[in-house]
Amino acid sequence: MSGAQALGLSRSEMDHQLLQRAKNVGVMVLEETHASRLICERDEVRGIRVKSGDATRDYEALITVDATGRTRALARHLIRRA
Repeated sequence: MSGAQALGLSRSEMDHQLLQRAKNVGVMVLEETHASRLICERDEVRGIRVKSGDATRDYEALITVDATGRTRALARHLIRRA
């Protein structure tokens, strides 16, 4: 196949590259932080509550992405509510 390209990199390198790209385009990245629960209003997700050390803070968002992987830590909160 003429002109075909492939990129091979480890999962950790891919994660690092995606994180850097997100930061570069203005995404607020919270590291060393745990999403503890979803903020729901009228059966809609409106944001998340996060914990960092002893501090807890709520963030409202138009879109909330559960990027916890296979554990689906946040999505499980919705299943329990149903």
